[in-house]
Amino acid sequence: MKKIIFLILIVLPFLLSSQNSLFENKIFKIEKTELNTINSDFGPAFVNNELWYSAFTDQEILDLSKGESKNIYYNLYSSELDSDGNIIGVKTNHLDSISENYHAGPVSYCEKTEELFVTLSNFEDPDIRNTIYVKSDIRLKIIILKKIDNVWTITGSLPFNSAYYSVGHPSISETGDTLYFSSNIPGFGGFGETDIYMSIRKDGEWGNPINLGDEINTIDDEMFPYLYKNNILIFSSNSKPNNDLDMLYSHLKDGVFTDPQLVYELNTEYDDFGLTMHKSDCVGYFNTNTKEDTNDDIYKVTFIKPEVKKPEPPIIVSIPKSIKYVYKNIFYDFDKWNILQKSETDLNNIIQLMVDNPTWVVELGSHTDCRGSDLYNEILSQKRSDSAVHYIVTHGISKDRITSQGYGETQLVNKCDDGVRCTKEEHRKNRRTEIKIIGM
Repeated sequence: MKKIIFLILIVLPFLLSSQNSLFENKIFKIEKTELNTINSDFGPAFVNNELWYSAFTDQEILDLSKGESKNIYYNLYSSELDSDGNIIGVKTNHLDSISENYHAGPVSYCEKTEELFVTLSNFEDPDIRNTIYVKSDIRLKIIILKKIDNVWTITGSLPFNSAYYSVGHPSISETGDTLYFSSNIPGFGGFGETDIYMSIRKDGEWGNPINLGDEINTIDDEMFPYLYKNNILIFSSNSKPNNDLDMLYSHLKDGVFTDPQLVYELNTEYDDFGLTMHKSDCVGYFNTNTKEDTNDDIYKVTFIKPEVKKPEPPIIVSIPKSIKYVYKNIFYDFDKWNILQKSETDLNNIIQLMVDNPTWVVELGSHTDCRGSDLYNEILSQKRSDSAVHYIVTHGISKDRITSQGYGETQLVNKCDDGVRCTKEEHRKNRRTEIKIIGM
């Protein structure tokens, strides 16, 4: 299957302010993996040197395409990885006998205790069999396995598993003593439909579920917790108005979770969930879907170390007039044009550029995306351009050397014109400020 490039080589400082970034100052690319089938494939998790995930068998996919749904269940598969977390092996089936007549996955593995925590369904509803079960009303439970004589063997289960509610989506801490999971268990301080809980193991016994509180949970669904670096909780919530799952993250500091922030780098306008990161910090995997393909697919995010180059001194008069400097970190509040404090870094860079090149005469152009009317965008962009130029002039640059121009949506850099469905990131690329040399 040909790889589909979803997003490639994005420099995060161009996307958002660094204090709200999970992957601060990193360059990365996102691509659809070759693991995906025509149905939903989900729940990536690292187990030793393998990536585990849930999918249907080829026969089940064929049966589903014929409209058959009886005795069809998600199975657990794995693919071998290299030392950085890249997939190099073929697809292998796991836990057939244990997961027979159950949906299986997601899983979580603890290297220290060598335990595998596995989500299984507690019952099957044929009306929702062809829907990804982890987002449907199928009750779940978590069992614990270890390898005995090289065979995965059940060694226990959570004491609060029940057929009357769900306990699933496990994420075990590096120490093996704290388990995070999703549940709609009654009587333990729940806030919404499905909340994220934790249970602490002491003297070999799992304690009662502890709700993570309203810093994490809302009146809607929170699910797919993942403990990253043992102190960052990544999870998904559908608390937004459009009810799609968005990924968020929260730092654990002194036993308290900080206010969750969106994982801007990976979220789309559709369901996004299940992020897991390889211990090399080079590769991660997560789930998303699209309008065209409502099935959930597994995507890979690869982090790239940028080459460090010594900056060259600016060239003063030999630069062609057609050159443009693009700035994407000049931000404005919605429907406003006043300069925000977080925009001052880029504006100060423009001032320094003008100081270093005293013969330049430039135009500062402001651009919008296509959302809103043509006239509205033209007026708004002109006001924003005027505001930016005023800032630059009041900081020492002669007004004779810089003019303002609002282009609205007339110079889009991609396909995202009126009537075209685009992602937030595609629209964001059109919202930019450009400096163009118009004279010397």
